[in-house]
Amino acid sequence: MGHRTARSLALAAALPCVTASADDAGDVWRLDPEAAGCLVQSLETYRAAPVEPVIIVLGACPQVDPVAALARMTQSNGTPRVRTAPGDGPDEVIVFTRAELECLDAGEFVESDGVVLVPRVPAC
Repeated sequence: MGHRTARSLALAAALPCVTASADDAGDVWRLDPEAAGCLVQSLETYRAAPVEPVIIVLGACPQVDPVAALARMTQSNGTPRVRTAPGDGPDEVIVFTRAELECLDAGEFVESDGVVLVPRVPAC
């Protein structure tokens, strides 16, 4: 199996977990403050991403290519952790549509109990 095929399969395996987390975990993403800072600084980079939806691997921020980001994360930390229940720590992988990223504003971010809360569906 080629390197590119293996990376694509790893991404495909991770996507159902991200989707399940987004459906089940409430109306906010919970980000580590450092990851939230990188997200804010990199919003224009993510808004220009040529993919839909935009999968953001926060530990590899501002890497736009989700396959490269996941590969970077697995090389340094093992498998990225996707939060599956509210309150079990910060998210490491978040997903927005490009339209949602256009609406996302740092003014909507709220710090609470050591994490930064970011709306899953930003107000436009």
